[in-house]
Amino acid sequence: MRILTVTNMYPTENIPQFGIFVREQVDSIRALGHEVDVLFVNGREGRLRHKGYVLGFPRLWKLLARRSYDVIHAHYVFSGIVARAQRSAPLVVTHHGIELVDPWQGPICRLTRSWADRTIVVAPWMVPALGLDDVDVIPCGVDFSVFQPIDRLEARRRLGLDPDRRYILFAGNTWDKVKRYDLIQAAAARVTGEAHDVELIAVSGQPHERVPLYMYAADVLVLASIGEGSAQVVKEAMACNLPIVSTDAGDTWEVIRGTEGCFETTDDPDDIARHLTLAISPPRRTDGRSRVDRFSIQSVARQVEGVYEKVLRETRRSRAVSGRPTEAAS
Repeated sequence: MRILTVTNMYPTENIPQFGIFVREQVDSIRALGHEVDVLFVNGREGRLRHKGYVLGFPRLWKLLARRSYDVIHAHYVFSGIVARAQRSAPLVVTHHGIELVDPWQGPICRLTRSWADRTIVVAPWMVPALGLDDVDVIPCGVDFSVFQPIDRLEARRRLGLDPDRRYILFAGNTWDKVKRYDLIQAAAARVTGEAHDVELIAVSGQPHERVPLYMYAADVLVLASIGEGSAQVVKEAMACNLPIVSTDAGDTWEVIRGTEGCFETTDDPDDIARHLTLAISPPRRTDGRSRVDRFSIQSVARQVEGVYEKVLRETRRSRAVSGRPTEAAS
């Protein structure tokens, strides 16, 4: 198949970790033998960043004037609106979570939910939030060849970390209010006040390939977000057998539940601190990797491929009933 991915999140030279999960999915679909082009509607960088979405429409039309596609796959609601400004190919839209609960994006998601020919959400909780029954639940995949356990001391040596300390890891944007880094700092301060060999380290803005090193080196990952779709960092930590302490964010509790060394916590800093102490006393690894096989990037790619095949069958059937000619990529 020939596929066009339309996305407002994609890694750039200035922000190499931005939308890395979209690029990984694109690469995994290509690995199955399909052609994938990417239309990046960049609304965050450059002189015309505020006009990025408006300019996305003529960029799409110009691209479609040169090439035809079997399927167009948009990530996030505004990319979906841009991608729907054509009828030459069926549209698949993936919602990643935050937009559904955002005060102004959420209503737009529900208003435009029927515009896509097929819809993907990354976690089960999003199905009722979107208000669509016929959706595919497919989380973003994890590259298990990158996120896998290695020797903790070797990881610490490469990062310049003390081999004898215990490290609490936060991986995300410290400035993002959704991540509640201030709450994590408050909880970590309670732990470090009692145990002087414990330290909080924040990994923000690092190249994606360095994140596994921190997961190998750390003793626990902490998450306190007020909103997640299906937190990628949690699945990656599970793949590294890293203990996790998390508030109820997206499907995180569903992912970690039943894993010894992982803890569900409230958003009270004392409760978070108590669970962090349990997770690192003594330091240990989990069997998380064996519990997240279904999130492998290859498995997810095949599921997304199945959605493409499904939407193509539905489109051909609809065109046959209506008498419209079936278009094929050329």
